[in-house]
Amino acid sequence: MNASLRISTVLRRTLGIYAGQASVLLTAAIVLDAIIVLDRVSFKSSPVPAIAAVLVDLVLIGLFVCVVVLIAADVYDGGAPRDAVQLLRAACSALGPLLLVGVLAVLAITLLTSVASTILFVIIGGMVLSAGVGVLGLAIGLLLVPVLMLIPELFLITIWSVLAAVAVLERPGGLRAFARSRKLVRGNGWRVLALIIVLPLPLALATGELDRATRLAGATPATAAGLLVIAALITPIPALASTVLYFELRRAEPIPARADPTPLIALPPSTGHQPL
Repeated sequence: MNASLRISTVLRRTLGIYAGQASVLLTAAIVLDAIIVLDRVSFKSSPVPAIAAVLVDLVLIGLFVCVVVLIAADVYDGGAPRDAVQLLRAACSALGPLLLVGVLAVLAITLLTSVASTILFVIIGGMVLSAGVGVLGLAIGLLLVPVLMLIPELFLITIWSVLAAVAVLERPGGLRAFARSRKLVRGNGWRVLALIIVLPLPLALATGELDRATRLAGATPATAAGLLVIAALITPIPALASTVLYFELRRAEPIPARADPTPLIALPPSTGHQPL
């Protein structure tokens, strides 16, 4: 079992890296968010360019996550930080593995949600109707489905919480990144879940609200620029926190015992004689 993870340490080091690398992180976040906003505004009316814009945004988000992971890794390594060109080269080389596991993780969670919610709707609906509790009871029973669906979703999000860092830094190949992430989280699942609830989920909700406000505002350039800056301030934090979590889980891993090939007592060479 892994040693205990300290949530306060993850939060403190996340904020420390954010403050120390703010110029690079915010520059990358502003560029990313600006391109995404421009793509949504420019290509939303035509389906084919809109699909192409989504693919471009997906690649850019992947590169951004790679850059954030590599920046945090440089801080943990304690060596000289990479410059922009070196970061982009390393990010491009890690982009394929990251996109593979990222897309598969999203598909798995989406499939689980759709299939399991359908099954739960049928089961709960049948139980409520057979109990004869009426329409109100049916409505209350069906409202429980989204709540129950949070359990498997949070489970997958928890065990795959360091998937991006594993894919970028370790590159185990294929789908082995999923098993590696699960292994790192094992023994600290509740603490990782608490961190997910404390940090990334509220940030995701805040980003969604900023996106909605941008669409509704559609107003002055100053308003759009202000919302863009706010979104850029938030954007690096989830990927940065996930990477810090990865390194802290690595530190909490038990060190395997080294096998010593030499015996403690040297045995005398055999003479071929049988003992009396």
